[in-house]
Amino acid sequence: MWNYHKRRMGPLEPSTMQFSMANNTVVSSRGTWREIVEMGGCRVKQSFEVFNTKGAFYVLLGQPWLDAVCAVQDFDNDTLTLAIKDGTT
Repeated sequence: MWNYHKRRMGPLEPSTMQFSMANNTVVSSRGTWREIVEMGGCRVKQSFEVFNTKGAFYVLLGQPWLDAVCAVQDFDNDTLTLAIKDGTT
């Protein structure tokens, strides 16, 4: 996904982060992307680590972002609800 969008999203900052995958492999970050992200009416300045998922998923929203947008995850219904500024969800 990053290779497709990198021209319009701008450069990555260097990063030394590494991630342990479910299959016990370790994947290094390609870099950190910092920007204001808007989703569902929530605008939050965040940083995201970019790494190769080999197609497993497009984006992984980490706990800092989920906290910043007051997200509530319902595992039974497989949904993620965001608290919108006007009080809607």
